[in-house]
Amino acid sequence: MSSYPDGSKRAVHGIVDRVALPSFTDTKGIVGACIKRRDISKIVSHRIKYDGSSPVEEFLVEWRAPHDKLKPLSWHNLEELRKSLAKIQRYLSSLEPAITVTDAAPTIGLKRANTDSHSYGQLHPQFRALSPTSSLSSGVSSPNDTSQLVESRVYQGRLKIENGLIKAESLYLRDANVPPHKQVPWDDVKNSAIRVGDRLPQAKDRVRAEFSRKLSQLNATGKWPRLSIKNDIDGTVPSLDFKFVDEHQFGKGVVPMDWETIVGCGAKYPWSPQRCSPHMGQHKGCEYSRVCDCMEYAEIDTAPSRLKDTDREWMAQHPEETRLDLPKRFPYFTSGVNAGCLVPFYLDKRSPIYECNSKCDCGPDCRNKLVQHGRTVPLEIFRTSNGRGWGLRCKVDLRPGQFIDTYRGEVITGSEADLRETQHKSASYLFTLDKFAGEELDLEDCYVVDGEYVGGPTRFINHSCEPNCQQHTVSLNKHDRKVYLLAFFTNRFVPAGTELTFDYMDKDGEVEDAPNQEEDNSQPCFCGTKSCRGTLWV
Repeated sequence: MSSYPDGSKRAVHGIVDRVALPSFTDTKGIVGACIKRRDISKIVSHRIKYDGSSPVEEFLVEWRAPHDKLKPLSWHNLEELRKSLAKIQRYLSSLEPAITVTDAAPTIGLKRANTDSHSYGQLHPQFRALSPTSSLSSGVSSPNDTSQLVESRVYQGRLKIENGLIKAESLYLRDANVPPHKQVPWDDVKNSAIRVGDRLPQAKDRVRAEFSRKLSQLNATGKWPRLSIKNDIDGTVPSLDFKFVDEHQFGKGVVPMDWETIVGCGAKYPWSPQRCSPHMGQHKGCEYSRVCDCMEYAEIDTAPSRLKDTDREWMAQHPEETRLDLPKRFPYFTSGVNAGCLVPFYLDKRSPIYECNSKCDCGPDCRNKLVQHGRTVPLEIFRTSNGRGWGLRCKVDLRPGQFIDTYRGEVITGSEADLRETQHKSASYLFTLDKFAGEELDLEDCYVVDGEYVGGPTRFINHSCEPNCQQHTVSLNKHDRKVYLLAFFTNRFVPAGTELTFDYMDKDGEVEDAPNQEEDNSQPCFCGTKSCRGTLWV
């Protein structure tokens, strides 16, 4: 044994002996207190303890610590971990296979576990190769089990309470007598997990309830039609690490253009009877594209009935330029059954859409303001039955060219995106804002939207080689080539309940060649359509 400055003793070649360090050795000392998620490094194991005849699920927490100190380890119940459920969810996802559940959870349409029907005894595959090498003395007990040894609740540190929060404190520095971190969890803890298996209904219910709470908060704002979730496959929910946001979040190094650079319409021609105003076009705002400043860089309408001969001559002499007074088309239908849908001119050509903005004189109900008002259709996140994870669908029929929602996330620099891609071990949610890359904007200077941890419902749209949706560029500031909105529109009629998909390899109508299946950066495509290309870029 080796003594430490705090007076405790440690086994030279073991993680810890059974001498408890100064700490709260039971739950009574910290009732009501909880752990902040950021203070935890990870969850390393689990066990079941009994409060009388009631099972209580506990998890072994590894705390963050300075690099020159050992990381404290301690056991905690779900109430103490209520602020760290994302960590619990991440740990549960490592316990495969997932538990198939049978009872519906009415709050969010999920299938949920019945805690009364589960037994704590199924061997988990993570531990099946292990053979118990010592008595089960890590706190796994039952009403009939009286052969338990006393074990400390905390190792390599001590717990304390600060303003209702549980904190851990390392008590000694690393030295040669302390075993390496890779030995956690040790044999007794592993044997505990074997006894418990992968049945943790209390934790799974807590995770589901937390996602339900987040979704309820989102729907309570009333900003958009209801967003729901349904899972008929297993008991999981999307990551609790994901945060729903209304708009882009800007990361380090991203500098949006100043508000003063935004130009509104209506002020340039105050004397003109055609100037933009809320009362034009049957009170639909802007009516004449030739005088709408916001439409200056929109694609020119070259229809014979719209373009004068003198305009054609000028365009032939200036093929890379445009003028405000040249005819353009507003992007959306304003009346009839297709009101609010993209006109074919934009749906087919995939030209950038320039909407009016808050500086314009055309009013909030302008015909050229749609995407900026947000989603208007009810969406549902659902668990797919073909192994493609989560998907997205709409509960009502969608017309061709109907707006669904924008793709939002954290806007980051290209260099940061490259770094995240090299560190990423799972699916990537990066979307490069390269619509305007060219002579004035190098591709390497383009920003990237990362929707992995912040974003909206469209983060859950899956790929298809025969998609029913497509992405369009929507700008609210014609001078800003680096930050704009990514809007999803349907490209055909989509019946209610049909999964919404888009082509991950689509470049505004030009599909990239499918990668060779032998290439390292390719992955198989599971869209299942007749024209499936077989592989995707990663």
